[in-house]
Amino acid sequence: MRIHLKIFTRELVSNLKGELAMLRQQVLELPTKSGRDHSSHDSESQNRAATIDLAVIPTPETLKRDDYPDVPYWTKQEWDAFVERRKLANKNPPWNAFLTDQRGEILSKQRYNELWADAKLAFNSLYYRRVDPTSWSKKTDLAATYFYNTITAKYPEFRLCDGNWKVHLWTTERYPDWVKNVRKAGGLQRLYL
Repeated sequence: MRIHLKIFTRELVSNLKGELAMLRQQVLELPTKSGRDHSSHDSESQNRAATIDLAVIPTPETLKRDDYPDVPYWTKQEWDAFVERRKLANKNPPWNAFLTDQRGEILSKQRYNELWADAKLAFNSLYYRRVDPTSWSKKTDLAATYFYNTITAKYPEFRLCDGNWKVHLWTTERYPDWVKNVRKAGGLQRLYL
């Protein structure tokens, strides 16, 4: 009798999780009063609730390539060409070699660990304030601006390029690691709205 009850309970919980996921998706697809759907990157309702408690620092100044001639990958196209050449030579390119200092040297392990620790703090802030995306491709403008400005202000290595391609590429690669660990651990608290 107990075995059947456990199996029934597991199936019930599994079914409920599936129904909740489906309902959540349906809610996200419903239009808001403004006619936009909830999953929109520029959803004012998502941004309004979180901006009360999320201090976004001003965008750091743009750096000029002429001032940093030793930086090897200023454009995304230069990085992509390097990666392609490495692949054609049957060599795996180091995935984060695009992050260099102003002398063109790859970041030290210590500097990289500091960067990762600060990035996790910024991701944690997004999580706490309930503006953390399920994946970085689904980020809101608020989440992107907060993270990009926070990290690029402290780590100018990310500004040694045209646009935000370095911070965007790095975050797209690293955010899933943070998501997997934080959601599995369940140790972070969220803000009650």
